[in-house]
Amino acid sequence: MAAAEPVSKGKTRMNRRACRLGFTLVELLVVIAIIGALVGLLLPAVQTAREAGRRSMCSNHMKQLGLAHQSYHDANRRVPRAWYGPGWKNPDGSLVAYGSKRGTAFWEMMPFSEQTALYDRASGDTFFAASGFVAHNTQIPSFLCPTDQRTRVHANQTPGAGQSLSNYAINFQVSGRPEFGDNVVGTSCNSAQIYTASDPAQTNLSATMTFKSFTDGTSKTLAFGEKYRVCRADGFFGNMWSGTPWDMRYHPIFAYGNRAGSTAFLNCAAPDHNNVGPNSKPQAAGQLVTVMDANVCSNMRTQAFHLGTMTAGFADGSVRSLNANIDGTAWWALCTPSGGDTAGDF
Repeated sequence: MAAAEPVSKGKTRMNRRACRLGFTLVELLVVIAIIGALVGLLLPAVQTAREAGRRSMCSNHMKQLGLAHQSYHDANRRVPRAWYGPGWKNPDGSLVAYGSKRGTAFWEMMPFSEQTALYDRASGDTFFAASGFVAHNTQIPSFLCPTDQRTRVHANQTPGAGQSLSNYAINFQVSGRPEFGDNVVGTSCNSAQIYTASDPAQTNLSATMTFKSFTDGTSKTLAFGEKYRVCRADGFFGNMWSGTPWDMRYHPIFAYGNRAGSTAFLNCAAPDHNNVGPNSKPQAAGQLVTVMDANVCSNMRTQAFHLGTMTAGFADGSVRSLNANIDGTAWWALCTPSGGDTAGDF
């Protein structure tokens, strides 16, 4: 019987390698770790790129508002008003008839933007409602910033079921008339009729300014800023593009107070803190709150939710980014159109 041929060590190693058809557990864990590390490195870059795209879209929306603002001024020889016309009810409590010309600055600018059809359909009345159509429930994409992922309508209702929200607000120091003082008499929202009047001389919401009166310069005066649509977790007190002129907590404005920045006007029953002056600069924080919190997230303030910056529209039509860390004095200088102050670097 022939002796078996001895197997060399080299052939043994070759046979073992031939039998290994997969990875060991250790090798798989190493590969997974490498992939995870690569994803960890790439994900922030992807998120940054996406946010850059969203911020660009918001800047474009702000530019559209600036052009409408300029066109309105050219046609009317004054800036749009924070609110014009009567409110929702007459002093006797009866509803104001539909078809009354009334609305916010955003509504008043609609014929000078791509929303002329909506304005005409509602006969110039932001509260128009007939045959299932309610003007102020209309969702307007160009009034929304995609960076803000929050609810789009008041009190978390579905789009079209409540007054639609916006991420943009107009500067009260430009669109209002702070010299008039506070509209409110008494301390209750039940006095709603005193916030509005058909006569512009009877309200602080009807601006009379022209660009010529912007002695600080239109390029150094804010016209628009950004807000979260809502600050409260329950969705109340949202920034409505159609506004509610008897309660400023729903109105698409900021810097609501006197020119000196020392006194905030009433929102309905009481003033919110830090609405005016150096302390009213954009908020860097923005988490939802259960009650109004002027120091965390207040719908009476602007917010810097683009990685700590706020997209700002100026009266000359330009769009720039303001850092949440902007000096408060510089911020208020940008809010006031003729304060004689200098904003400096911003």
